Amino acid sequence: MPKVTVDVVIPVHNSGKTIVECLESVCTQTYDLNLITVCIFDDSSTDSSKEIISSFIESKSTTTDLKFRFGFHKGGSRGAGFARNEAVKLSDSLMIALLDSDDVMMPDRILCQVQSIYATDSVDSTICGCKFFRLPENSTAHYSEWANSLTDRRLYLEQFRELTVLQPTWLFSRSLFTELGGYNNKLSLADEEPSELRLAEDFRFFHAHLENNGKLMVVGGGAGGDEPLLMYRHSDDNSNLSSKTPRKLIMRLRLKSFEERILRESGGNWSDGFVVWGAGRDGKEFIKSLSPDLLPRVKFIVDVDEKKIAAGYHHRNRNIHIDIKNFRVLQEEEFKGLPVVVCVAMYRTGGKLEENVRSVGRTEGVDLWHFN
Repeated sequence: MPKVTVDVVIPVHNSGKTIVECLESVCTQTYDLNLITVCIFDDSSTDSSKEIISSFIESKSTTTDLKFRFGFHKGGSRGAGFARNEAVKLSDSLMIALLDSDDVMMPDRILCQVQSIYATDSVDSTICGCKFFRLPENSTAHYSEWANSLTDRRLYLEQFRELTVLQPTWLFSRSLFTELGGYNNKLSLADEEPSELRLAEDFRFFHAHLENNGKLMVVGGGAGGDEPLLMYRHSDDNSNLSSKTPRKLIMRLRLKSFEERILRESGGNWSDGFVVWGAGRDGKEFIKSLSPDLLPRVKFIVDVDEKKIAAGYHHRNRNIHIDIKNFRVLQEEEFKGLPVVVCVAMYRTGGKLEENVRSVGRTEGVDLWHFN
């Protein structure tokens, strides 16, 4: 086990109610505390966060081997991405472990993640996440179950559905952070308002990493590697940025990443046209949001609903008229070369969707991607 220095990066904004529990969880890590620096940056809090943090650091000055670095900004909040960038500047450890100010690490989190990432041959190109549980227990149950069950392969294959690795669990090298330029809105839309650019910073960083051929992994604790290593707190007061991020913004950012990395650069058959699977809300939203030069590549839509098949798809404002066929046509020789993007939610039909998708003989990550 190498003696690797780690910065625990914590952005803070009005976190007075939770920051002490968060910081205490760093103090109880089983990793060598001499190797850990806690980097806290307060983004113009208007509550007592700054005073609570200062008092906590003072109280630990003679009782822990942890090092603390504390910075703050006045003049109005600039967002979590800005605060993380500033926190990273406070120290220079080899590894960076992200932690939100309302979350709590289990004692073995840093130890397990450092051991796991250094067991690979791709330390400087991997984001290593960890398994987590939510508080309250049943909040976002579907997402939590999904994210905690993904294999390393599915972390990659389902990247266009949602974040497959939860941001507060990320650990990665400083060189990876530097190479990506930190949280810099590399993935952005031409018509975004300044207020929107501070949203979805985790999604933007995640896809910038994948665009850079980055790797993903998630680890757990305990003998079987299945135990959660982080308590992820759910806030129901609408105070966090993720709760304020419009669904449409996330969809458009996902689509831009898909266009740039799959439709424009992946080669293969995507440039010759593809099929959209799903004539429901998500499939239609995908099509009408496509860049105008890519829209002609949609050869047709497939579905299982005979009424939708008979009706076809029409969007008057964009002058779109697309046939809808039964998905089984994808098994026919004429259409076997067409790639497919599936815009129907996975794991919601008792396995029927997944069975149908397998039946058309495409290869996920090559000529088939799930987009919902």
